[in-house]
Amino acid sequence: MRSPAVCFLTMVLLGGTGHAQGAISATEILANWTKMESPISGTNNSLWSAVAGLVVADPDHSGSLISDFSVAGDFTFAGTMEAPGDNDTMGLMFGFQDIHNHYRLSFSGGGTQEQAGLTVVRELGGSDTYLASDSGLTWVAGTLYDFSIAREGNDLTINVSHGGTSLFDRTVANTTFTSGRVGFHVYGQTAEYGNIEVVPEPGGLFAWALLGLALAAGRASFPRRRARRAAPATE
Repeated sequence: MRSPAVCFLTMVLLGGTGHAQGAISATEILANWTKMESPISGTNNSLWSAVAGLVVADPDHSGSLISDFSVAGDFTFAGTMEAPGDNDTMGLMFGFQDIHNHYRLSFSGGGTQEQAGLTVVRELGGSDTYLASDSGLTWVAGTLYDFSIAREGNDLTINVSHGGTSLFDRTVANTTFTSGRVGFHVYGQTAEYGNIEVVPEPGGLFAWALLGLALAAGRASFPRRRARRAAPATE
């Protein structure tokens, strides 16, 4: 018979949490993620809301929204982003340690608050290094972009696409931050983020470790019974 702890952990690992593996709803994000400064300006006046399943940043504000969990090693952070109008910057955060130590993707609609176009930045101790960029790629208002940021070993692969067509696909070798939180950022810009997934699911590896401990404890609690000796045969 399994202990209650083993039953509970098994339920969680096999989908008892009520959502698909890795998927994070807008309401979960608004309830648990932390509002922080803009990595570009240092301003923290952004306003975030959940609207029709999307995480929405109100216009003309700047800041970031950072996850309550950290991912380590290989991972994928994926979803969609869209800017309804204006021409400033929306973007993504990953490998986040703090506002001065992280990776970010910045996507401009024509403004040059970061750099023109789309850029991938490593900020280390407040100093920026541009890992990849396309100055000619600016977002178009009302266009839905799919994004995927993945680490595999030493490599980071960043992809932005629209309608199945890849617009930006770069792989860079960088291991400055091999673990950290993820999130969004805006600079004077309204933006909408949806279909957010992080794989492996946050906390998954920790839960598996707990399950292993629980199983070990279960074995210790129920030692093997000794086999009974057969009664001697009677003549």
